[in-house]
Amino acid sequence: MLMKNKKIRNTTISLDGGTFENCDFDRCEIIFSGYLPVRLTGCKFGPDVTWSFSGPASNTLNFMQAIYAQGATKLLENTFENIRGNPSKSGPTLH
Repeated sequence: MLMKNKKIRNTTISLDGGTFENCDFDRCEIIFSGYLPVRLTGCKFGPDVTWSFSGPASNTLNFMQAIYAQGATKLLENTFENIRGNPSKSGPTLH
């Protein structure tokens, strides 16, 4: 699915397998399962957007929560720094 320059309002939308360019999401439930890649470019998400994760995406979040609770805080903090575009000079990285 390709969506460009759309205002997406008051709906539930699955991101899996989609390409969204310059879309504006407001009052939506956004679902990501992680079965297919997603491309988001220049999109905006309003404060009333809710996010749901299922399937592999939910499993990944649960795994991250579990390893964080077990002390792998540096791994996850470095992962978030990489996501922010500020890769750490030390510690593990994800590829």
